Amino acid sequence: MAGAASTKPQLEYFTIRGRAEHIRVLLAVAGADYEFVPLPFGDVWVNEHKAKTPLGSVPVWRDGALALGESGAILRAVARKYDVYGADDAQRALNDMAHDFANSSFESTFNQLFQPTFDEKRAELGTKLVAGFERLLTFLAARDGGGGGEPGKRYAVVADKFTMGDATLFHVLNNLVRPVFAEQLAASAVVSAYLKHVRAHDKVAAFIKSDAHFATLLPPFVDKLGLNTPEGCNDADY
Repeated sequence: MAGAASTKPQLEYFTIRGRAEHIRVLLAVAGADYEFVPLPFGDVWVNEHKAKTPLGSVPVWRDGALALGESGAILRAVARKYDVYGADDAQRALNDMAHDFANSSFESTFNQLFQPTFDEKRAELGTKLVAGFERLLTFLAARDGGGGGEPGKRYAVVADKFTMGDATLFHVLNNLVRPVFAEQLAASAVVSAYLKHVRAHDKVAAFIKSDAHFATLLPPFVDKLGLNTPEGCNDADY
């Protein structure tokens, strides 16, 4: 039952990647001991679970007396709790920037998928989207204290280890950009290299093979570009 007493922190969400994948991968990389509470779709969610959440939405993070809604707030709480937010204020601010950029890109692009003009604008949208990520990765690699060398050639964009911004970048690039804008992703050596590097991180690679990495981005009843099917979201061999 959602919100049942537990000595471990709990993450409540549906069994899809959706708006909790970046939270789950960050928890996996941090080695966090937590409990995932799967929620049902449809009337059961509405009638039995929705009223028990802080904001009437999911995901929800429960940690002792703390109950949080909103995926960004949860991600930051997890990052602080498990020391994957950055080593200082500058790194934390840059992680906020990376997360906010990737998350807003996800939201705006996701909404475009359902517009009647999407098919004719797909290539243009993908090119613009990937160019934004390339600019972000290039900036973070070149800054003082950054990774140095070629942008995209490491899995940590802010710190010397995988931190919060990497989790959101991984989620958006792997689960939206890769299946929907494959041609545009392949055309960017910087962005495609970063995604391959972050997927090769030992704990990210283990996460991708684990049960915590659900098969689809969308629920089965939301039929859009195969993102509700295991075949459309299959990322085993990227």
